[in-house]
Amino acid sequence: MKRLLAGLLLLPLLLSSLPSAAIAQVAVQANGVAGESGSASDGQPSPLRQDKSKALVVSQAHGRFTEAARKGHVFHLPKSAYTIVSTNASAGAMGTILLINGFWNPVNSGVAAAILWVDVDSTSGTPGGPLIWNYYCGLNVTSAATGTIYSGVLNNNAGASAMVPQAAVALVTTPASTGAMLSNGPAGGPSAGGALSSGIPNRKFIEGGLIVPPGCVAGLASTATGTTHIVSTDIGWEEIPYP
Repeated sequence: MKRLLAGLLLLPLLLSSLPSAAIAQVAVQANGVAGESGSASDGQPSPLRQDKSKALVVSQAHGRFTEAARKGHVFHLPKSAYTIVSTNASAGAMGTILLINGFWNPVNSGVAAAILWVDVDSTSGTPGGPLIWNYYCGLNVTSAATGTIYSGVLNNNAGASAMVPQAAVALVTTPASTGAMLSNGPAGGPSAGGALSSGIPNRKFIEGGLIVPPGCVAGLASTATGTTHIVSTDIGWEEIPYP
């Protein structure tokens, strides 16, 4: 301990004896490469990128979700041309409510779904109001998987997601529950009003600010039925390790 304390006391004296240029070099020196240096494999060390003046280049090289999508972690669940009915109403009871679009995260999935975006497009009819996020946790959902989950990387097969789609199907749980779904605020879409003469697109980027952990079901419900209100929706998410 005495030697350690003595060394700490002598450190300022040792540093003061070095040229200032040497101290600066020790503090900030890093190996860099001007321009692009090619691709690298996961886990492979790679040099920092610099510009022609040797300044460090720090930027987003691709789109926000490109890296996660390329690695197979991004999925989305579309539901096209759906006519809203009374059982789509927000905060409805399990066993009765039909989520317009949504999914269940199984208890043993080992991942959480971080919502990236939600898209609500009104095609026609008279809207009863915007769509509402609904959810409930601590459930074992046993209703049939309804809907197709796709990968963020285009291919001809369904995505290998851990989520179970629950689009426009009555939510059934085991053991049976008739508890009311919980509301988590508006998801988007037009307010109540007159008949639509053209589509109204509404994509909201949530960027992981809403997370669906294992054992939770989440999706879109309606404010009110409206009159022959037809919507197309899409929910996108990234699957991340949990907890």
